[in-house]
Amino acid sequence: MPGILKSILFTALCSLACFHFGPTADKLPLAQGPNGATVTVQTTSQSVTGELLAVRDDGVVILRGSKLAFAPFADLRSVKVAVLSEYSIGAGAPSPDRRARLNAVSRYPQGIGAELQRKLFAQSGQTALDVLR
Repeated sequence: MPGILKSILFTALCSLACFHFGPTADKLPLAQGPNGATVTVQTTSQSVTGELLAVRDDGVVILRGSKLAFAPFADLRSVKVAVLSEYSIGAGAPSPDRRARLNAVSRYPQGIGAELQRKLFAQSGQTALDVLR
């Protein structure tokens, strides 16, 4: 009898593996291209919307129009992710898990290295990030 129960349990578990949970790539615009998520960054003095480029240890980098901007966690009130609200964060520095989750929907989850930053600055006509406070 225990062999039959194991077989039934195994069959039931295999059947559950066939079901899909959550959104599929065809229903998630973010999965359709290389861009990062659209975010609204609320700081102590302003609210701006742009594309999430990267999440650093000290804040977030966004593309705001054609300009690169940096919002330090110390000045953040929130980062709201359009369409994927469960990825949003609140005030201050998020936990490493929340930061990694937000980073997963950025354009450059691997970070922005020196060479890439030079290219981005050249494209935007900037020499430094605009800091959002």
